[in-house]
Amino acid sequence: MAANHAVAAIVELSRGLFVPLRFEASRCVTNDVDGVWTVADGSEPDDHVRVNAAGGVLVPTSSAPVGIDGPAMTTMLDDLLTTPGEASEPRWHGWSEIRVDDTLAALPAALVPAGDEFILDDLDNRVRDLRIPVRRRSDGVWVGKYDLGFRTPISVTVSRQADVSGISDADGHHTFLMLSIDVHWSVWWRDGSPGRAMLDTALDRLHALGWHHDY
Repeated sequence: MAANHAVAAIVELSRGLFVPLRFEASRCVTNDVDGVWTVADGSEPDDHVRVNAAGGVLVPTSSAPVGIDGPAMTTMLDDLLTTPGEASEPRWHGWSEIRVDDTLAALPAALVPAGDEFILDDLDNRVRDLRIPVRRRSDGVWVGKYDLGFRTPISVTVSRQADVSGISDADGHHTFLMLSIDVHWSVWWRDGSPGRAMLDTALDRLHALGWHHDY
């Protein structure tokens, strides 16, 4: 099933690189978008990092989120594809796009700060030396977005298109999957950086699953 391939790719790409905190999918009935379904990590209370006008950070005191795992993504997609739509007549339910648009990203060991904050320049919002709280977990040190409007470190989108040569869904329909990785922080996209090495390793794992570059 194409949805399972999409989830498997997200899980493999994220391993050791980022933790999905929000997973969203657009359902369509035949070719019409029927609505957007969302599942979010519910382990973190409403005490997100907030930034004041001077750029100072109010550090949250909650424990780090556990993230959304593969089974939770698969369950949501199964529900999305089997829940009846508004149409009275039976029509094929599919999905048009899957998005992971909020993540925690793993800091490379060489960049892990001694304290509880990671310092970066947010050029989009014209703030320098911004101190981002780090999340220390048993599996590493992680950082995520803050409320001033800065994008999540890494986001992923998987889009689905009808294609006679693509992956077969359970009902025989075929789809062509396109996965886009957006890296918004230079920690992971700058050539030669330890974060870029982590990203390249994750991409190699995707290639091993049969995904390939098409640009």
